[in-house]
Amino acid sequence: MINKVSHKILVVGGGGFIGSEICRVALRGGHHVTSISRSGKPKQENPGNKDVKWVKGDAFKPETYMADLGNCDTVVHSMGILMENDYKKVINFSPQGNGYMNEQHDIRRENENADSVNYNTYEKMNRDSAAEAGVKTFVYISAISNPPFIDKRYITTKREAEDGISKYSQFRSVFFRPVLSVPFIIKITGLVYSDSRIFTIPLAFGLKTFNFLSQKTPLGCLVKSTPLKDLDVPPVTTTELANSVVSAIENPELEGIISPQGILDISSKYQL
Repeated sequence: MINKVSHKILVVGGGGFIGSEICRVALRGGHHVTSISRSGKPKQENPGNKDVKWVKGDAFKPETYMADLGNCDTVVHSMGILMENDYKKVINFSPQGNGYMNEQHDIRRENENADSVNYNTYEKMNRDSAAEAGVKTFVYISAISNPPFIDKRYITTKREAEDGISKYSQFRSVFFRPVLSVPFIIKITGLVYSDSRIFTIPLAFGLKTFNFLSQKTPLGCLVKSTPLKDLDVPPVTTTELANSVVSAIENPELEGIISPQGILDISSKYQL
């Protein structure tokens, strides 16, 4: 049974392409929404998001917004940065600085010395901070697969994030794996599209046509043995993704990995 109580949601990345739509849908659903920016204001005004509470803080420094995090029951992590070890910062923050968190800090320092890629990024910090603050649900916007021509570490860090987050029994975790949303035409695997980004519409149409042909014609057999198999997933709109995210927040029985088709299925049943 879906829980229709009003939730207090912190959206990390609430001013972004996907995050702003999640904020809008959550507000329409009667929830209280908080987001973070360094200025304490959105980058640009959005009439649909005028009731978002903006907090001045740094997503990479959870101590700057811990008070607001403590007032929330849900965290939605909608920021996606290429080539960052995504989950590893927000979840690693601990005001007490002891026990498990110290152990993770030692591991983190070892990894920093061994690898030039920054191990200490905001997604992990968000996760640890959420656990400390008593958050009940952690929603993470991941990706279904690696975009063409992008270093494989992009998707491995996403999977690493999912694995790390799922180990926290303190909160329910939900991982959405849409097609990646990026402002470059070549990187279309996991496409999330919107009318606000006109160039994504023909890409989505082409991907939908490709999906139909690969599923309904012999083309599908050929595609499965080529790198194009990663394109055989349905694109979703920002609204469909946002609907699914808010539905997951309201439904305590929904957790784990949500595929692109799962996003569409959940969105089609969601009612404000």
